[in-house]
Amino acid sequence: MITDSALIINNLRSANKLNNTCVLFTGPLRLASLKGIHYLDLTFEHSPPFYGIKMRSELNDDIWQSGTDTKVVLSPIDYTQSIINHVESTSILTDFMTIIYTLPSATHQKPIKTVLLNWIYHSKKTSSLTALLTKVSETLPLSARSVDKIQTLLLSPIGLRIKKALMESKKGDLEKAAHDNAVSAYDMRYILSIVKDASHTDFEKRLIEKIKRNEL
Repeated sequence: MITDSALIINNLRSANKLNNTCVLFTGPLRLASLKGIHYLDLTFEHSPPFYGIKMRSELNDDIWQSGTDTKVVLSPIDYTQSIINHVESTSILTDFMTIIYTLPSATHQKPIKTVLLNWIYHSKKTSSLTALLTKVSETLPLSARSVDKIQTLLLSPIGLRIKKALMESKKGDLEKAAHDNAVSAYDMRYILSIVKDASHTDFEKRLIEKIKRNEL
């Protein structure tokens, strides 16, 4: 019997009594709430960010045989908290921009954001962050609280993983670098967009050049 997931879900009790093999054609996430489904052309695990959906390269007799005589149970899944936890553990942009938005918008936000994201991308020394913030503060005064928040975030495990992933991405494979380091590819693309932006001020350019020369 060929059917779809909605028909099975809406008539689950009756479907379990059918003396037939049901073949479902639908998207993997629509099947997430059905326990007992045997996936024929993909593997499916409940883990972020894409919940382990991978297409199989071939179908064999063992896979087809595994799909018989199984009771299907409806078990609704709420991925909301899982997604939130995943984003929080792989991304720094939300926390980073929260810090930036607490700074004076007219004078501080763009230059400090630009310089710090260039430091993440270019700098080979994590120890240089303090010197960079000191240098920035000579022109754009930063409170001790802001400095502490910036250092805590950029030198946190996720901050250092993103820095490492960006270094590895210079070899050409951003998605692989993001995956290998368990960080957000979106974060990496955003940082790269700022790094490649040609509209830097003279102040930004001077500090970026110092970062590239490992002086900061």
